[in-house]
Amino acid sequence: MSSNTTTTIVDTHIMNQLSEGIILTDKNDLVQFINTAAKNMLNISENAALHQPIDKLLQAEGNTGTNAPLLHSVDSTAVSTAVNVTSSYVTKLISNTGKPIRVKIKTTALTQPNGKTEEQALKLITLNDVTDTYDAQNLSQQLNEDLKKYRQELDDFAYIISHDLKAPIRAIMTLSEWIAEDYAELVDEEGKKQFELLKNRSLRIHNLIDGVLSYSRIGRFVNPSSTFDLNIIIQKVFKELKLDENYHLIIPTDLPKLFADELRTYELFYFLIKNAATFNDKEQKLIKLIYKQEGEFLKFEIQDNGIGIEQRHIDEVFKIFRSLHDKKENLGLGLTLARRIIEMYKGEIELISIPNEGTKVRFSLSTALLLENNPQ
Repeated sequence: MSSNTTTTIVDTHIMNQLSEGIILTDKNDLVQFINTAAKNMLNISENAALHQPIDKLLQAEGNTGTNAPLLHSVDSTAVSTAVNVTSSYVTKLISNTGKPIRVKIKTTALTQPNGKTEEQALKLITLNDVTDTYDAQNLSQQLNEDLKKYRQELDDFAYIISHDLKAPIRAIMTLSEWIAEDYAELVDEEGKKQFELLKNRSLRIHNLIDGVLSYSRIGRFVNPSSTFDLNIIIQKVFKELKLDENYHLIIPTDLPKLFADELRTYELFYFLIKNAATFNDKEQKLIKLIYKQEGEFLKFEIQDNGIGIEQRHIDEVFKIFRSLHDKKENLGLGLTLARRIIEMYKGEIELISIPNEGTKVRFSLSTALLLENNPQ
């Protein structure tokens, strides 16, 4: 069969405009046509490709024999339809320059009636260079494997911190209490103050370790979602904080029901409300919660009339263990952990504050958390 006869099936000009490599072979698997994209892909001229065995052109890396048996899987005598896709696969080929490339190859059997009872079978072989895609997938797979390894290492590290470091801290706290009790008559007031200081410092280290663990787990360990009423969550927070009559609390009554991680949601509001309660030097302290649904977000705002902070320090308060105020019980974690939880739910947080007047913490959560959007 001549090259001219073969290319009468399609328009040569159109074939050469395609970005997809096109090769036509006869029933003996000899190349009868190769378009521009295939020539560029394999770095071969038309004269060098025509009438050559297809296996010679599509030589697999490390394979000197038949590189792709699927190319020969078409039985020309069995073809009875005009188009019959017989194979599609990805293989690693060697171009004419010796450069390996990843190519997706699809082989299609074409039939051409010749006016007699016999049919001559042609093969249409399409080539798509997927080297970049393949490399990206390999890189993604490698990164995922590395991430899995690093997460395991972080989990192991967290376990060491939780058990191996906290144990001696607890021992120091217990031992200091025993000494203070057993030798109470021998220790003067100054000594008792030092023992109390040792106990408090040990407790702070213990709490810092818990803070590091909490920070590392948020976003990596997600508890199963459950249905809960946000009104009840807020009530639990205020009960836990044990706010006295000096606090004036303003809470909306239309807070939504959510389907989410109840523990993380509790922690979110606990951290933010505790922050508002802790940094307030007024005789009559105000904590006000505002809520509204706006588009695809649930918008919240927690206002207080506390000591506030200067605008230039706003970014600092979101950093772990950063506190702008000297509070013994404050670890500088509340806003950091709150932001981690909000980001876990694809939300955003911002802080607006005026020194000596108060602070507004505005944050959003996705409406995807609404119970009505999560049919059980």
